[in-house]
Amino acid sequence: MRFTAPQDIYVILDPPDTERLDALCNALEDVLCHVNLTANLYLVCKDLADGMPRIERIQKVARAHLRENRCARIYVHFIHGVHLEKPAEAQHLYQYYYQGWKRSTLEFDREGYAHQEVPRMILLPVVIPDKDIDVSALEALLDSLKKAFMMPGLYLNDDTLHLTRSRALRAVTEKLYYGARSAGDPASVVFHLSAQRAVEALIDRLESGLGLDRIACNPGVVVSASDGMVYACIDQFLEREALGNLYAGTDPERLTAAAAQTRTPSACLACLARAVDTVADSPMPKDQAGGIGAVLYRLGTLYQDAGAYMEAVMKFEASLAFSPAEQRHAVYFRVGLCRAAMGDHEKAVSAFRAAESAYAHEHFFHFYLGTCYFQQGDYSQALAAFQAAFKLSPPAEDRIRIALYLATCFNNLARYSEAVTALETEKEYAGNVKELYSTLAYAYFQLKNHDKAIENLEAAVALDPDSAIDYASLGANYREKGEVEKAAAMYEKALALDPGLSVAQENLTRLRKPQ
Repeated sequence: MRFTAPQDIYVILDPPDTERLDALCNALEDVLCHVNLTANLYLVCKDLADGMPRIERIQKVARAHLRENRCARIYVHFIHGVHLEKPAEAQHLYQYYYQGWKRSTLEFDREGYAHQEVPRMILLPVVIPDKDIDVSALEALLDSLKKAFMMPGLYLNDDTLHLTRSRALRAVTEKLYYGARSAGDPASVVFHLSAQRAVEALIDRLESGLGLDRIACNPGVVVSASDGMVYACIDQFLEREALGNLYAGTDPERLTAAAAQTRTPSACLACLARAVDTVADSPMPKDQAGGIGAVLYRLGTLYQDAGAYMEAVMKFEASLAFSPAEQRHAVYFRVGLCRAAMGDHEKAVSAFRAAESAYAHEHFFHFYLGTCYFQQGDYSQALAAFQAAFKLSPPAEDRIRIALYLATCFNNLARYSEAVTALETEKEYAGNVKELYSTLAYAYFQLKNHDKAIENLEAAVALDPDSAIDYASLGANYREKGEVEKAAAMYEKALALDPGLSVAQENLTRLRKPQ
């Protein structure tokens, strides 16, 4: 397993007593020593007034860590609820709570200024407004925070999404987060924050051309201040699969090392898929839809590569709601491939038809469409699709496969001469493809040209000496020519290879039956 130092620490600050708060701070001091040099500390509580004293206590630990580790940097995200009824209250909150909090970072602001670099401690308050908050008061609060270089964010849900209609408010908001109706529940906030962060990381990877080959999300830990439980990631937090308890003496170094172990690709894929679904269902702005659509599509391809076709279809179909019209053809084509792999050929045909305008010039499109009709037993439609594929000059490795399907369709439609014509012209491309000779022999048998059938079957068994069915076919052709002993010998050879081959046994019994 790969070791990657945790980068994100989520602390759910349900009110612990003083003794437990001290224990939490002592544990966080050790945890910070084993995380990434650049760490995100997400501190989530319901209320500003209740949470600020605990935030300041935890921040003392962070400041001490930065003093001892000159290369480290910490982004402190304080996520909290706020209620404001008039603008005057905004100034009071800023002066009484945020101003003192900002002063605590003065030494790092000066250090950053002296070295002309970003400060090593950055405060990022995220306000969770209630649905009755005064918009002008909220705007005044965020404006004060921004002027103090505390880049403020807003955590919105369905009840507060209307706040984004205020241009003035958007102008003073550095970042928007979106959650569920239970916005005041710290556990729900942590889940939605982490989901949005994971999705943004996925979008960044796609936009930078890195792809999603690395399926794992940003490594991190979740800490519940009320009981001291530590979880390796959001997925394990939701499942309540704790690594240990900070208050019960569990070694923080062991916890962070365990949290850093990359989980199985399938587990990480499922976790990221849930995060994407969560963000996709949130009331996000339309300008983010394209990124969500791209991530859903890429997750679909990962499920498809893993053979989880139903999950892939669900992701592909979900991406259609976010994808621009010019990209939907690719989605429908993928859905068609997955449906075909699942054996749902009728729906596969519908998906392929939806992609046809973009793929009609590609031989493989007509090939896959043809195989779906073929599996449904609609040989006329399949034949038309394979003929269309053949006309598009496929490469040699695909050409013979298409020709085999084409000839089989002719055989199934009792158009044996056309099957012979189709395959005889392909022998020079076929190489050592046994199926070509077997299929050609079947057409010759039906045309009662048994010598040609035998010639092709002998070529088939030369390529595959263990092919019982081809020996049985040789027996049938010798039987039709009246060469009973040769026919019996071929049936016996077929049964030696496959004792359960009933057609060989029945014909052999018939040949040996006294006349």
